[in-house]
Parts: sequence; structure tokens; C-alpha cells
Amino acid sequence: MKLKPDSYAHVDNDGRLVIPQEIAFRYGYKPGAVVPLNQAEQNITLRLPPTHLKKVYIEPTNRCNLACRMCIRRTWDEPLGRMAQNILKRILEGLPDFSPTPSIVFGGFGEPLSHPDIVEMVKEAKHLKAQVELITNATLLSEDLARSLVAARLDALWVSIEGAKTASYADVRLGGELTTVLDNIRRFRDSRQAYRTDIGVVFVAMKRNVHELPAVMQLAKDLGANRFLVTNVLPYTEELCAETLYTCEPIHETNPFLNLNNSFELCKMDFNEATSTPLQTIIRHASILNDTATNASMMQNYCPFIEGGSVAICWDGRVSPCLPLMHTHTSFLRDRKRLTKCFHVGSIADQGLKEIWNSAVNIAFRRRIQAFIFASCTSCKGCELAEKNETDCLGNGFPACGGCLWAQGYIRCP
Repeated sequence: MKLKPDSYAHVDNDGRLVIPQEIAFRYGYKPGAVVPLNQAEQNITLRLPPTHLKKVYIEPTNRCNLACRMCIRRTWDEPLGRMAQNILKRILEGLPDFSPTPSIVFGGFGEPLSHPDIVEMVKEAKHLKAQVELITNATLLSEDLARSLVAARLDALWVSIEGAKTASYADVRLGGELTTVLDNIRRFRDSRQAYRTDIGVVFVAMKRNVHELPAVMQLAKDLGANRFLVTNVLPYTEELCAETLYTCEPIHETNPFLNLNNSFELCKMDFNEATSTPLQTIIRHASILNDTATNASMMQNYCPFIEGGSVAICWDGRVSPCLPLMHTHTSFLRDRKRLTKCFHVGSIADQGLKEIWNSAVNIAFRRRIQAFIFASCTSCKGCELAEKNETDCLGNGFPACGGCLWAQGYIRCP
């Protein structure tokens, strides 16, 4: 347990708890804010108020140059496109209305580097002094593009790598070549001079590749990565159900309160014959573990998007509270097909970001998610209501989030 505090609050003469001003500013504890509290036997946890915007996911495009085995595009029927300049301009014009300036992640469900204006997008976001990250498969990361992104002062580049060998990588990232990706990352790493952009690696764990997790971690270290994230595969197709490493049965899972440092994030998964060796190998690398940290995202009924103060904006300007609700799609929950309908709280084409964020529908939804009084669809083995996110057996209306695997710690995103 961590005993040394990072800072101190104090109780004033009227018995009110006073938080240091810089902390209150960072977490949106402004006058009049309603702050959710969680009580434990010896401590309390202050969560972000639902009115605080901390991170903006921007989808430059939902097109991609690969056809990955686990991709959402294998099941959806969504129009494809890329973000127009006027949409990005309206998004960025709205960010100064928030204080402190929210961070920006260029990602979504496409390949950001396939957008011809991606470097200008990063530059314009950095003009606002925002923290800017980008998620990519790195196949299009040419030498010129790498230098341009570094020159634009990109803060973090996240790369998806699902295999340490040419064959295993190509088996998942259909159309991609590991040697090309590694060469591209090395050039990006070497192009960093005074401005040290972080490099992060995302590993989507499946039965077919989990044995390579330690090797991919070592590969990431050799590439100069200082951040590493492990997530389970979300089965968008029936075939992928056989690849999942979780049963949603807590008795079989890795400790949901396994504490990791900020540079390494691990999702929940079953501890079994397939996962025991790679997981034990990870744990033996004590340098990546921190037994004093608290990884709240491993908790159950905890939405990382809402609790992280996030919003997600589609390429066409539609605004969702989270990544999973950006696009209508099908997936499989406990081997049963589930339809997730998109949910949008507004459109940048019609309203400003602050107006959408402060709208009654958005704030009400965020408060509902923080309370998370949904049916436990992820652990329930029956009921046809779990086949859609429209309602649940407790009478919750659309969107009903009890079947969301992000909220149970199985799926992770940077």
C-alpha cells in the first residue's frame, strides 16, 4: 500500500475539506461542481465530475489500409469517409472554452495516417498547447511522415503490434509486414531530437498470440517504447469467440486489482494454461510493476471513458460519449451475437463542442454511467435483452451499458 501522500488537503475552520488549487484545477473541481465519492474502510476516492472534459478522441477517418483479423469493419455497415477541414476547425475552435485544455487522441476506428492532412491536424492541435497522441498501425509511417510528426511536436505515438515474428504478425494484421513496421518505428525513434515523443505499444491478446506477449514486450523495449498496453480481443465475428482469453467468470481471472505503473496497463483475462506462462513472465519483470499504484480501470462497472472525462468525435462530426458508441456494429458477448447501436449527443456540424458537452442529454448520460446501475449482462448466461444495447432486465433505457466489456476491464484503449 502506498503510504507517502503526493500532496495534502486540509480541513478549514468550518469543517470543509480544502483541496490544493492546482489539483482542483486539473480535475475540474470548480465551484458548484458535483464530485462523485467512493468510500472505503480507510480512504475515500474523488472521481471526476461529469462536467469535466479531459480528453477528446478524434477520428480522422474510419478507412484503413489493412484488413486485420479482429477489426470492427468486418461486421459493420457504416459509410466510410474522412474528416473535413471545417469539422476539425470547429472542434479545435471549441477547445479553448475548456480549462485546462483537454488532451487530443487521433484514433477512432480507422488509420489516422491515411488522412492526407494528418500532420496539419497535429500541428493545429499543438497550437492550442494540447497534449496530442496518435494511434496507428505504423505501416504508412514513412521517413518524411515520421520527421513531420516529430516536428509538429506529437506527444505520443501508439503502435499496434500483435506478434514478435513475421508470420504471427501477418496472421493477425492481414496485409501488414512486421519488418516494415519495425523499420518505420525505428526511423521515428531516431528522428526524435530535442523533442522526445513517447512511443507506446498496444498488444491485442488472443489465444493464437498470447504466448508471444513477453517477446513483444521486449521488442517494444528495444524500439524505445516507454508505454505498453495489453487488451483482450473483442470478438466482432463468431470465429473470434474461440480466440478470447476471458470467460467473464471472476473465479478464473487474473487479480482485478493487480497494480501496475503508469507505463504498463494490463486488462483482465483468465489465468489458465494459455495465459499462465506469459503472465508469469511479465510479473517476473519487476521493473514494469509498481505495487504502490492503484489501477482503478481494473474495477468492475467502471467506464474508462466517462471516468476519464472523455468524448469521441466521428470523422463526420457526430459526437459520442465513448469509442464503443461511435458506430453501430455487432460483436459477440459470451458467444451470443450482440448489436450495439451508436449513440450520439450532438454533431459538430450543427453545434459547438461546449454546447454539446454541457447539453442536458450528455450530462445526464454521464451521470447515469457513473452510477452504473445496469444489469450484469457480461456475467449473465441468459436473457435475450443482452443481444442489444437498447434496454436491460432492470428497465434501463438506451443505451444500456451492462454488456460493455470496456466497463468491466476486459478491453482497453490508449
